[in-house]
Amino acid sequence: MIHWWIGEGLVEATRSQTTEDIGKECFEKLITAEMIEPVCHKRNCSVNQCKLHPWIRRMLVTVARQERFFEFDSDGNATWGFSGTRRACLVGEHIQATETAPLRNQSNPDYLLAIFNVSEQYLQFDKNWFLDLRKVEVLQLGRWHNLYRYHIEVDSTEYLEGLQSCKQLKYLCLRGISRIAELPASIGALSNLRILDLHACHNLERLTESITSLQMLTHLDVSECYLLEGMPRGIGLLTELQVLKGFVIGGSTGKYNCQVAELIRLGKLKKLSIYIGSKVLVTEDELHVVENIKALRVLTITWAVLLSKKGAGQQDSAATALLNSLSLPPHLEKLDLRCFPGENIPVWLSPSRLLRLRRLYFTGGMLSTFGEKSMSEQWNIEILRLKFLNDLVLLPPSQFKGRTSHLSGPKVASDWQE
Repeated sequence: MIHWWIGEGLVEATRSQTTEDIGKECFEKLITAEMIEPVCHKRNCSVNQCKLHPWIRRMLVTVARQERFFEFDSDGNATWGFSGTRRACLVGEHIQATETAPLRNQSNPDYLLAIFNVSEQYLQFDKNWFLDLRKVEVLQLGRWHNLYRYHIEVDSTEYLEGLQSCKQLKYLCLRGISRIAELPASIGALSNLRILDLHACHNLERLTESITSLQMLTHLDVSECYLLEGMPRGIGLLTELQVLKGFVIGGSTGKYNCQVAELIRLGKLKKLSIYIGSKVLVTEDELHVVENIKALRVLTITWAVLLSKKGAGQQDSAATALLNSLSLPPHLEKLDLRCFPGENIPVWLSPSRLLRLRRLYFTGGMLSTFGEKSMSEQWNIEILRLKFLNDLVLLPPSQFKGRTSHLSGPKVASDWQE
């Protein structure tokens, strides 16, 4: 939702706050005013899903009709029509209608500001479909539901070539769309693009090098794209980048793969998630430079393969190098380690080195103890989340100053119910 606001220019950055920060403040105001209701899950303090009360929704539909925000049917559901509106929805079987009545024959297609995929599962577009959408700023074609059962796929990606006509596009979402193996090079022509969301495009194998031309890009999400073997060189040229999710440490040192050292040039990068494959060539120097990403506040590291305890002595080179050589930025506020391959807390993860760390998450992995050195120091973290750690021997609560702790696992849940 916040990305949609950014795309349409409804929130703007200030000297002290980014557009995302402003958007989050607006979202929190809506929650406080009970306009929207957060959906809370057990042992989870964060809100990543919301709903509308039926009466609130009915009022909003009435206002949206009056303001010509969307076209609605008699039941209050958004429809494909956009006569007199600046936004259109992809709903149900709209493709058959557009094949018999092309988009450019409908009223004011070049006036459209946003297109939102509400319920279309199979995206089939003509290659010239985007030619009349020269003013569109928001293209939400991918999945917006949190639930993975909402499947979307494409027959062909040829129509994406037409995106080069959408010079005003700021937000492009292809999240969760199947059968997208590669983006066309023409995407590099989107000079105004701020947000590119490719999360969970499971068939994505390669990112075109032309994305390094997107000088206005602030958000790039390629997380959960498990076939992606690496990142194209030149990511360091995206100097406006604030969020980079799914940075893949690739399996080779070829000309295509971007090295971690390039990220040092991203002076505005606040959130970073790194994915480390099972067969990765990593040097100690490459991982040591992570501490030089000065603006970084949130870091997530995911190991692709979790080894059994019996095979701990045969850890692959990537896991071993990372455990021994990684250095973290001193201003880090949140650290999320997933499928952590070590049994003990490494030297680089200690209270004395991370004075500003407030949230520490371990999800899965082989961690069994926080270690004697770590036990002698007191953490200043506010939230400690330990999930799916079957080998963990739990520490006493006095170890932490945290107000809340989220714990799960056979041994953890039975030892610390508070």
